[in-house]
Amino acid sequence: MCFISRHVRFDEATYPFAQLSKSVVSVPDSRSGQFMRDVTTSLPIFMTSLTNISESSPVDSTPASNSSLVDTSLMDSTSSNSEDRLAPIVEQQGSSLINRDPMMTRIKMGIYKPKTYMAVVSDVEPLTIHEAMAIPSWKQAVNDELQALIRNRTWDLVSVPVNQSLVGCKWLFKIKRNSDGSVARNKVHLVAQGFSQAPGLDYHETFSPVVKINTVDVNNAFLNGDLVEDIYMKQPLGFEVVDEHGQSLACRLNKAIYGLKQAPRAWFEKLRNFLVHQLHFTPSRADASIFYKHTDARSVYFLVYVDDIIVTGGDCDEIDAIISCLDRQFSLKDLGELSFFLGLEVVRHQDRMHVSQKKYARELLERANMLNAKSVDTPMISSPTLTSLTGVPLSDGTLYRQVVGNLQYLCLTRLDLSFAVNKGTIDHGLLFQASGLSLTGFSDADWASSLEDRKSTFGFCIYLGDNLVGWMSKKQSVVSRSTTEAEYRSLDNATSEMVWFQSLLIEIGFTPSGIPIIWCDNTSAVSLAANPVLHAKVKHVELDIHFVREKVLSNQLCVNFVPGRDQVADVLTKPLTVGDFSRCRDHLNVVFASCLFSDTGEGMLV
Repeated sequence: MCFISRHVRFDEATYPFAQLSKSVVSVPDSRSGQFMRDVTTSLPIFMTSLTNISESSPVDSTPASNSSLVDTSLMDSTSSNSEDRLAPIVEQQGSSLINRDPMMTRIKMGIYKPKTYMAVVSDVEPLTIHEAMAIPSWKQAVNDELQALIRNRTWDLVSVPVNQSLVGCKWLFKIKRNSDGSVARNKVHLVAQGFSQAPGLDYHETFSPVVKINTVDVNNAFLNGDLVEDIYMKQPLGFEVVDEHGQSLACRLNKAIYGLKQAPRAWFEKLRNFLVHQLHFTPSRADASIFYKHTDARSVYFLVYVDDIIVTGGDCDEIDAIISCLDRQFSLKDLGELSFFLGLEVVRHQDRMHVSQKKYARELLERANMLNAKSVDTPMISSPTLTSLTGVPLSDGTLYRQVVGNLQYLCLTRLDLSFAVNKGTIDHGLLFQASGLSLTGFSDADWASSLEDRKSTFGFCIYLGDNLVGWMSKKQSVVSRSTTEAEYRSLDNATSEMVWFQSLLIEIGFTPSGIPIIWCDNTSAVSLAANPVLHAKVKHVELDIHFVREKVLSNQLCVNFVPGRDQVADVLTKPLTVGDFSRCRDHLNVVFASCLFSDTGEGMLV
């Protein structure tokens, strides 16, 4: 008889018992012989050495059960017949049984389908202030937020001026979690409804730089930003007060509260002035969110993303002093060594570091109802090519647009998802290790790949030593008339990024070793970079030609040819086979976190 489940096949005629039960069942002597004859007749593949098993099995010392469950004398007649049939499946190794044909489970095959219906959700985010005030932990968080607003003199309660529009406000509740999903703290923010602000009247500039990718979190960061414009806001729901005549009052804002259009910029200007004038940092010209400070001993670097900050460098005493000064000025939380930052999970081991977004990716799959989706070896088929008219239009494309936006952030550590997306590699991430300071790039393009407008897709990746530090996968803005033109436009974009990295490294005190090299798999594009060839065919892209050629002729850049099979940027421009996709991904240092502890250098670019 054969029983079949989805992932396991049990065959009574061949599948042996894994082990004997340690509990002995007393069987009358008159029936035990017949019982074992029936068993050995129907199950010839049963066990290895019966003598060893009977010796190792617990035996009842009473006269009624002076033998084990198996009587070896009754097996002599069948042992010779069953021994030949036992050999192909079970072999003796000591007293243990070794199964040569282990069952295949979903976990062994990399298929994870958690039963979400068994999960119990105990942490709920309130939707209204009334729900929050009914929960002690959230009530405390609301009071803390209100006290912070009052302590920072965020507003003054005044009568509403005539013809003055009021900006609304709203309570927002969010559970902040650790990288393992546990609750870190309950966050409450009173935010202004900035969508009602009029540009040029209620605000002017809104730009606030952030870093392109020992951590510090500033408490109520935006409340430190000074507000220049006169803005009146409604009082917080649940905490309204009136004047002595019973007239409603409004909040005249002194600080750039969360939600205002200019709030991020106001906070950044306040932080920037403090870093430059008080702590003597120098703002980077290449990236406005990076600050650096060189001393006789070591250098310290300061990276800002709104109210989340990374402070790094070789002078530990200087770092501690900087954090203390920031705490006295702005009130912050020292989160210690970098481990979880803006959804990025960071694991360090010796001179290596692995950066992934496993928690973020799992939440994205759950939001898209794809947590139980089955993964495949390669995430995208090479044919047929899809168009906007393929398939049935979505009735509501909101979720699709949200997922696409989330995937753009996921590509911070998963550049292999830039062109095609795969669910089965949640644990993958970027691996960094100590290496040299040489700059190397790979540039590629897929000519006229879009059937909609015949525009090409280009991609490039930049290495600092063995570490991947920059990449892009994007459709070109214009139609290229040839493969050479498409490849050269991609080369132009890669050169621009290479020049930016070079200037940033020099500015913060690191000089790249040697001349930067970009590898391209198109011989005509490589020739154009150094020689005025094919002039008649590429006159319309002359600006791009002059930019790249100027760098090559001034010995600031070298463009070399690489065979297509060694072009690692292929994964950013076109669907690949399983082997090519895995090879490119490994060269891009997108690997499992376990490679962090490997001494073989598996997954590293060589």
